[in-house]
Amino acid sequence: MKKLKYAEAINEALREEMGRFPELFILGQDVRRPAGADGAFKVTAGLPQIFSERIVNTILHESTIAGLGMGIALRGGRAVVEIQFADFVTDAVKMIRDYMAGLHYRNRISLPVVVRMPSGAIGSAGPFHSICPESLFLDTPGLIILAPATPYDAKGLLKTAVRSGSPVIFLEWKRLYRLNPEDYPKELGFEIPEEDYVIPIGKARIVRAGSDLTIISYGNMLFESLKACDALKEKGIDAELIDLRSLMPFDREMIFESVKKTHRVIIAHEAKKIGGIGAVIAQMISEELFDELDAPPVVVGAPFTPIPHHPNLEKAYLPNADDVVRAAMTKIFCEKTAAQHIVSPLRETAAAIPRAESADADVRVKMVPFTPVQKIVAQKMAENWKRPHIHDDIDADVLKIWDEYREKKEGFERAFGTKLTLTHYFAYAVVKVLMQNEFWKFRSSVEENPLTHVVKDFVNLSFAVDIPTTVEGLSHHELMAPVVKDAHKMKFAELAFAINNLAWKCRNKKILPEELRDGNFTITNVGIFETLRGNPILLDGQSASLAIGRIRSGEDFVANVILTLAFDHRPINGAESGLFKQALKEYLENWNVDIFRD
Repeated sequence: MKKLKYAEAINEALREEMGRFPELFILGQDVRRPAGADGAFKVTAGLPQIFSERIVNTILHESTIAGLGMGIALRGGRAVVEIQFADFVTDAVKMIRDYMAGLHYRNRISLPVVVRMPSGAIGSAGPFHSICPESLFLDTPGLIILAPATPYDAKGLLKTAVRSGSPVIFLEWKRLYRLNPEDYPKELGFEIPEEDYVIPIGKARIVRAGSDLTIISYGNMLFESLKACDALKEKGIDAELIDLRSLMPFDREMIFESVKKTHRVIIAHEAKKIGGIGAVIAQMISEELFDELDAPPVVVGAPFTPIPHHPNLEKAYLPNADDVVRAAMTKIFCEKTAAQHIVSPLRETAAAIPRAESADADVRVKMVPFTPVQKIVAQKMAENWKRPHIHDDIDADVLKIWDEYREKKEGFERAFGTKLTLTHYFAYAVVKVLMQNEFWKFRSSVEENPLTHVVKDFVNLSFAVDIPTTVEGLSHHELMAPVVKDAHKMKFAELAFAINNLAWKCRNKKILPEELRDGNFTITNVGIFETLRGNPILLDGQSASLAIGRIRSGEDFVANVILTLAFDHRPINGAESGLFKQALKEYLENWNVDIFRD
């Protein structure tokens, strides 16, 4: 195994394939120069000394260069032609699109020609030496377009291209030619084997796995996208990064599998946003995976303007990691909620049955689809009800906290700048009881195969948030369950602030996926809707949850509440449930917490 620079890997691939195929020619401007300086970027360096008669300098006419390569292929040979800068290929577009690709596709003949194009911005080279040319060829049947971002992929894909019987556009990124192997991120720093290898055309690669967002990229922009994944991770967003490697054909299967998992996608490339492959992939996803999406596909690319010369303007022109992060935060995770992380994703797999329309259909009846949030909640409820739920009640006298709440509400809110509600009292009591050693099962979960207790010595407290909204003009309420992480470490005021803050973020569509994950106990205060008794459901990774009914009065009591505990009957039995409820009841009835200090 060895490490090579990007240009060195391409050079090695050319040398090995020239040795493999005696009929292979390399053509282009300055592909042979004084020893060691062959090629504008020295990619063919040293090859003329080995294969002198088959390394051919051409005139300064790109259409002729492409035509020579096609002629060699039509006479039974193979050709690798170099367009010195990708920008110059415009003079050869007709030759490549109509003749080269056209002959191969229409007549079904072998036409092994690789068109190498040094592509992308390199630093103040301006509009004539900096373009990404892929959009010129994406809609051309008969052409393969490859865009490797690493030395390993560059060598393997170039060897595959030379051996194929199809015309291939091979994009090389000028900024990567001299990048030291040690400077590649660990996810991209592949060593190159000594033995021969090839990489299949049309196969992408997952650079980093994730569950919240799919980022699809290639070439120079792959490095920026990887930086964006790191930045998003700090915001609690677990992004999956896919390196396309092959632009046409692209790996539809991998893209679809990833988007079905994350339900959100950004396609990022250095090429212009308008007319790029990002728009092609976004359209395909929108058409074929619409029901899987929780946010519209987003394309990050260069603006619709020529590439500027000035380094400051060029820096502003080129898309970067900040652009990807900004797109994720403003166009996906704020404008659209991360609702599937209320629980782990479970999407519909069965095809919908078409609804027959009647000519005399009752206009008073209309079909209103579930919102994405409602759909996920409904699906997961159906799935989680398969677990053996038990519901058990206990009646608690909460007069003491009721009186304190009314007495201290104004002073608390003035002191801490956050709203005080009765939910905060119940949440604090639940956390304290959960952390008692005898109730470890109530904060833990069950591993299914084999059945095992997953013991958690912490409390990540989920709580239900009601989100009023409208759907097609009809009033509607959605449900989210944000999670207060490490609630057991918080003082009363800290817990109250955390609950209020997360509830605000849910209602204002600012919640992040990380803030909707990893809860190990849930409370829901159905009493705010005047409901006497709740019927809570267990969420993923939880063995118990609690519903709080409305505070009521009667002949023999002033402020009582029904607490309904739902629990998984496999790890928790009735006796343990009874002890937990009794402990919670006693904590509430004997409330002895200084909410200003504790």
